[in-house]
Amino acid sequence: MAFWICTGRCRVLNQNFEAGDIKEYATNPNSSYFEAYEGEVESVEERRGHTNLKSTHFFGGESWDDLRFPATTLKRGATSKPDFDYTNIGLLFPQDTATEIVYAIAQLPHAWKIGSDLYPHVHYEQDEEEEPVFKLDYRWYESGGDPTGDFTTITASTFSTTYVEGSILQVVGFPAIRGSGITTLSSILEIKLYRDDDVVTGDVLVKEFDIHYQIDSPGSGRITQK
Repeated sequence: MAFWICTGRCRVLNQNFEAGDIKEYATNPNSSYFEAYEGEVESVEERRGHTNLKSTHFFGGESWDDLRFPATTLKRGATSKPDFDYTNIGLLFPQDTATEIVYAIAQLPHAWKIGSDLYPHVHYEQDEEEEPVFKLDYRWYESGGDPTGDFTTITASTFSTTYVEGSILQVVGFPAIRGSGITTLSSILEIKLYRDDDVVTGDVLVKEFDIHYQIDSPGSGRITQK
């Protein structure tokens, strides 16, 4: 057994602890926002007197993070389309050309709350009132699952900022990707992102595509399981 000091407001095995509380556990109870120091009780007591204890960390709490796909790392199609704008730094999605696609693949992080939904969105430069239509094809499967299934298509429609004038960084969100069918820690998300409209004239400059996802731990306590 070893002694551990709670450096914030912690919750372990349905018990609440305050900053500075010392508890004895066989292993580090480290999980969501729980920080601890190992050692004999005397050394932990000394550390408690010198450490900068936090006040708003919760063991087992839920937070949000981004699964990010910057425009500098997204994989373009076989013809290297859409074009990359080296001056303004971003991908140029053309008008009325849904065949210029970028591809992304990611494994969900260990911090992800298993079974929770994902919220994709695009950061792009908007310089006119008209709004482009971005679409996303995805498939999501677990380790041991079928990686050859059909893609599901969703369309972005929720714009974060009302356009007035000039050039602005706009964020447009897609409907949620439901995670209820994913029940294990290891899963792969495959994505195709493209523009499909004849509303905005010319190219639309995309800076980044990313996904808000919920976390309930800083990682997993075991290599393949929470």
